[in-house]
Amino acid sequence: MVTSQWNIDAMKSYQIYGLNWMYLLYEWGFGGILADDMGLGKTCQVVSLMCSLVGLWQGDSDEAEGDRIMPWPNLIVVPPSTLTNWQNEFKKFAPDLRVTTYSGSTMQRDMLADDILDDVSQHHVILTTYSQLGRKEDIGNLKKIKPVTAVFDEGHKLKNPGTKLYQDLSRIPAKWRLLLTGTPVQNNLMEMIGLLSFIQPSLFTHHLDELEALFAQKHSVADLSKGVGLHSERVGRARTILEPFILQRRKEQVLQDLPGKTRRVVLCDLGEDQRAVYQQYQKRYLKQAVDQTGGPSKKGRANDTNNTWMQLRKAAVHQLLFRRLFDDETCYKMARIALRSIPYDELRQDNLEHMAQELMNSSDFELHLWCRDYKKHLGAFDIPDGAWLQCGKVQQLMSLLRRYKKNGDRALVFTKFAKVIEILSECLQSKGVRYVALQGSTDVKERQSLIDEFSKNEDITVFLLTTGAGGTGINLTAANKVIVFDMSDNPQEDVQAENRAHRLGQTREVEVVRLVSRDTVEELIHKACLKKLELADKVTGWETADMDMEAEIRSELQDKVRRGEL
Repeated sequence: MVTSQWNIDAMKSYQIYGLNWMYLLYEWGFGGILADDMGLGKTCQVVSLMCSLVGLWQGDSDEAEGDRIMPWPNLIVVPPSTLTNWQNEFKKFAPDLRVTTYSGSTMQRDMLADDILDDVSQHHVILTTYSQLGRKEDIGNLKKIKPVTAVFDEGHKLKNPGTKLYQDLSRIPAKWRLLLTGTPVQNNLMEMIGLLSFIQPSLFTHHLDELEALFAQKHSVADLSKGVGLHSERVGRARTILEPFILQRRKEQVLQDLPGKTRRVVLCDLGEDQRAVYQQYQKRYLKQAVDQTGGPSKKGRANDTNNTWMQLRKAAVHQLLFRRLFDDETCYKMARIALRSIPYDELRQDNLEHMAQELMNSSDFELHLWCRDYKKHLGAFDIPDGAWLQCGKVQQLMSLLRRYKKNGDRALVFTKFAKVIEILSECLQSKGVRYVALQGSTDVKERQSLIDEFSKNEDITVFLLTTGAGGTGINLTAANKVIVFDMSDNPQEDVQAENRAHRLGQTREVEVVRLVSRDTVEELIHKACLKKLELADKVTGWETADMDMEAEIRSELQDKVRRGEL
């Protein structure tokens, strides 16, 4: 028997309200979006809902059991990085629920689906990840299982009806759908059309034209700074449509005892070498902008080397992300020695031209790693020891970390770039700082162990994370300092990242530090992000402006050129 009360005494009053709100929507047959701030316990509320659905059905003795439809199995789809946390929450708080994890090899998943179909009554909850549903056979398996409800964690992934993920998951015939997200709209109101159509296709899909006309409204940074469109009739009408389907509570509204969060910006001066690299790519970017007669170029988007916008961003972060210190001749010398000295089973290469080209396509830091890892053969070509520390941002970071360690503080450090994780790892190792690191390539099974290791071992003072992999869905309240090493174009991503520490369970005040390279494009990005967040507060409390960040900043850079400031 499953208790319908779950562990009701452990729930906050706002969480009980959320449980009742979800159950009411379920009873009425309307899908919903639970959009509480990160850290307010959306997982807890969903676990309590699962208990309520099963427990209330089992406890209702008015009707014969055979005359009623079981409110299970229920499907929950989560990001890979949060799967273990969901499993632990069910084990800890709902041990009577029968939870089946749909994962493994393709053959294992198909066999598991057959087992579930043999007796669906034995499976209250089917827990899986987005990455486990990539095959049409996986969607076919779930179509056969016919879940009663389907819950999608980090539901903002389903904002675009044109994606394969959206279309595949839409085919799962759940009677009721719920999205969980701390940021239901990350860029514009138009994204709400996709979310609404997903949770309630029968209601919204047939009115797409009307919704698009209502929600389509673009703003530039200049518009936002003037307050344009913040009190329009369309915003009011959009709010009226959305409110019944969305429940969002902010931390400051419901957690009076949650320690505060402060934010500050630290401007970092570029060193001489980094300044030279930055000016080189700034000239390239501005030349391309002048040459273009319309819109930013889409050419080369898949290749950072051809994307001058991304190259400019990287130049403001660290100079070793480019190849300057290893010329072509040096790369050929390294290639010859590598082919002669390193075993083929390690090198996987026996062609000089291909080997040299691989090295020439690498950054200075990647070439340093070759020299470090094969020091006996390539060490003579290495860059000066400590060159990775000669960067304004790195110097500020190391200064902050020294201060934090003295005060007993621990820090999360976020970056957009996996290569920056490698550079920062080298910096921390060279200074004897204990750390762990998580990025997109980190094995899913290893992620929770890294989180647990950081949480339990206070000697590990730093957790390095890429914003994409570590910015959502995980609890890192063991840290009370958050350093955003480089910003995302979408400020909501950075807000999600900082809330890994500022959430339920945090006992200390959280400080968020953004490192911004002085007199670079990063200052303009920070300004634009502040405007997007300002609109988020003024409009409905959660949506942000529809704005092309690159186009806006390109325009500002061109204005600076005309004024002679660049």
